[in-house]
Parts: sequence; C-alpha cells; structure tokens
Amino acid sequence: MQEELKPRLSYLVETGVLGLTGQGRGARYVLARRFYAITGRKGVYTRKVGLDKETNKALLFKRKCLEEYDRIKKIMNAE
Repeated sequence: MQEELKPRLSYLVETGVLGLTGQGRGARYVLARRFYAITGRKGVYTRKVGLDKETNKALLFKRKCLEEYDRIKKIMNAE
C-alpha cells in the first residue's frame, strides 16, 4: 500500500466509513456495515468479513445436531 494513503485510510476508519478486518499483513479494509445495511445488502458485508467465532461454533453445533437427528430418524423409519 502506498504510504501517502495510510493517513486517509486511518481517517476513513475513524469516521466509520471503512472497517478494518483481520490483523497484520492479512488485514483488509471493507466498507462499513451501515452502508451495506442502507442498501439492503447486509449479507454481502457478512460474506466479506465473516462470522465471529461464537456464531461459527453455534452454527456448526446446530448442523451437527440436525445431522444426528436425521440419522436417528432414518434408523427409526427403517425399523
């Protein structure tokens, strides 16, 4: 990134226009969540930024429970 742009990016993050996701060299700037919400595209923001760890865990647990339920249901229907 060009050094002359860094102060501008910092200013845009401070004012809430951009958000910073990730850390170190993998950090990325994305348009703030509120701008996606205004345009009705919240899902685009979530896909770009990703879900937090707790939400990911909850979704994985829910999926595992549903898979187990389906497995048990198939066994019971086979009897």
